[in-house]
Amino acid sequence: MQAHFDTGNVVLFGYPEHWIAILGKRIATVHVKDFKKEVGTLQGFCLPLEGDVNWPKVMEALRNIPYNDYLIAEFIPPYRHSSEALLANLSYNLDVLINLIQGGDAKG
Repeated sequence: MQAHFDTGNVVLFGYPEHWIAILGKRIATVHVKDFKKEVGTLQGFCLPLEGDVNWPKVMEALRNIPYNDYLIAEFIPPYRHSSEALLANLSYNLDVLINLIQGGDAKG
């Protein structure tokens, strides 16, 4: 059995890095999005690095299992007036996450 793990979906119920350690090699894909706990509703979902997910710990946990597959970006909600800005910010944030999973820092 394999799991499709979503970093933002578990924030209200626990720490994504703990779930990664528990699921381990059963993780087939990773969806990366973030969540702001203080919002606490569907509107709390946001781009990676904009919420409460501890990305250095999440990327370290993925490196430890090891996870060597795609990071699938989810972006909720979309930018209303500029898809170009959304894609530019998402691209930069994913570059930061890829650097972290490779053992670098969060400078991007």
